[in-house]
Amino acid sequence: MFVWFFFSFLILGKFLAKVALNLAVKNTQDYDTLLELIFVYDGGDVKNCQMVGRLSNFLKKKKTSSFNNITIVNFYEVDSPSYLIGNDWSKVSVFSKYKAILTSRNQQTTGELFDASDRGAAYTWICSDCNNFYWTILKFHKSTTTISKAYIELRSLSPTHNTSTLLNYSVSTTLERNFPQLIPSRMFTMINHHSGIAVTLDTSVTKSSTQKWLKPFDGRRGVIFSPSIWDSKTSPSFSFQFEDDDQKFMFGVNVNDVRIATAGDSLTIKTGPTASNNFSYKEFVSDHTEFRTRRESKGNFMQISYEGWDRRSMAIVSFDMKKINCGNAYDLFRLFFFLLFWLCYK
Repeated sequence: MFVWFFFSFLILGKFLAKVALNLAVKNTQDYDTLLELIFVYDGGDVKNCQMVGRLSNFLKKKKTSSFNNITIVNFYEVDSPSYLIGNDWSKVSVFSKYKAILTSRNQQTTGELFDASDRGAAYTWICSDCNNFYWTILKFHKSTTTISKAYIELRSLSPTHNTSTLLNYSVSTTLERNFPQLIPSRMFTMINHHSGIAVTLDTSVTKSSTQKWLKPFDGRRGVIFSPSIWDSKTSPSFSFQFEDDDQKFMFGVNVNDVRIATAGDSLTIKTGPTASNNFSYKEFVSDHTEFRTRRESKGNFMQISYEGWDRRSMAIVSFDMKKINCGNAYDLFRLFFFLLFWLCYK
């Protein structure tokens, strides 16, 4: 008995839409010769639609389907290391360039990305076996960047999902203070406008990577998201504690967005141990609600957590930290006692 292994890409609700396929490979991966043993059919019914050729040739010529469905058939059951991502062609054709980048857990991926057009270049990052990215480095190259126009934006999932921008960065002398930045998703799309950039993303699940994300430093900025914002199939819950036992900070917090769909779910922000403030949102919210009041308090730790499992709930919290320098006061205090001791025993 001969069994075909196949799968289809379907753009729902848009019969006249075309499917564009892109190969997602790791930076270190060689050309995948097994793609020549996989075939493409222009439609959803293999028995009644036309075979358009080998997948390798289909990708090389950047072909698209005739309508909203395309089928990939693996007659020989080959185990290719590559990933395919299917998009609505109308969503990716608006960019000057589109590429998918594949990685896996405990990997550090670096890239040099460039775009000089008004359309922007889009890159969908995919982790095959993890749910978090730590974005650790973003650098704009002056020689290939139009300073007044350059910016980088991050959206959830792929261009086909037509999601809004969640993170946005432009050229700044303090840009490095935004990193590391946690992206709680296995897939997202980065769009580069008018710039040449160097990026590094880490998918490590080690304790040291977590500690780097949770380590306070002077001038640091960042944003915490419910994972469900990046992927609606995931939970809205999160819990992070930024802490430095040896140093106090002025922690600033902005609750950019919060939606509590079920009674009992809550967003809690705590700083301490010296601060008495404990801000907690536990009200029932039925509609999209924003809380943009800024709060500041001192301490050596800041805890931000969301408890709840209703996927309609979500929270977006931005934060910043400023080191409290007590050194000058302490030095004056020591000088006072030195002078007092010297005068008493003179």
